[in-house]
Amino acid sequence: MNKENKIIHLGKLFVIITLCLMLVFSCNKKIESRNHELLRILFIGNSYTFNNNLPDQVKKMFLDQNKTISIEIKSLTPGGARLQDHLNFPFTLDTIREGNWDIVILQGHSLEPLKNPIGFKDAALTLIKIAKDSGAEVYLFETWSRALGAPEYSEEWSGRNPDMMQKLISKEYIDVAISTDATVIPIGRIWQRLRIEIPEIGLYSTDSSHPTPCGSYLAACVIYKYLFDEDPSKLKYYPNGIKKSDAKKLRDAVANIIL
Repeated sequence: MNKENKIIHLGKLFVIITLCLMLVFSCNKKIESRNHELLRILFIGNSYTFNNNLPDQVKKMFLDQNKTISIEIKSLTPGGARLQDHLNFPFTLDTIREGNWDIVILQGHSLEPLKNPIGFKDAALTLIKIAKDSGAEVYLFETWSRALGAPEYSEEWSGRNPDMMQKLISKEYIDVAISTDATVIPIGRIWQRLRIEIPEIGLYSTDSSHPTPCGSYLAACVIYKYLFDEDPSKLKYYPNGIKKSDAKKLRDAVANIIL
């Protein structure tokens, strides 16, 4: 190699080393700043999210495994609210726009995608756009079907049974996600699997709709897994009112399910 080629070679090597060092320092800076980040999450939904204080369960799960990042969670969950209702609540819209949220989670009424799929989709698309325009990532809280024997199964729109109802609900959430680049948290599909695979753990309240403490804990585990890309089987936290053995079964089942 002549002298000129050596100089060129050394010059290229210097550039490569410099770029590598810049990359290392920039990554370290990013990690350091994230250690002091406040993660802000907004839940929008109704009693399915409100019952058993599900948002607080998600917060405690996050803090169970993350000691360096703070987290703040707010929820807007009036009973029976549809996404269409939230779209007409000025307070909901102002909270999304002005809250500087990192993540917004949308949960529609459990029958909204079935009885009025067009209205559900239109409201979801608008709320997602508002949230994304404010700088938030958007996740969709996919709800679960009614318990076997619920009166809704006498109606044609219900799909007549839990399996078909879940397929119809999931389809609407997935269609919205595809249209908007939002992410579906598949709570309903995992609920449907586990109500069959772990029948000894009651997920439904007596109304065949709302979650028991175990049902809400299951939903929180799914949110934790899909929101933070973390393994719920490693969690130690579980709320009062749930047996330790049941909590472990639910965590392990959610961790191992592949949809």
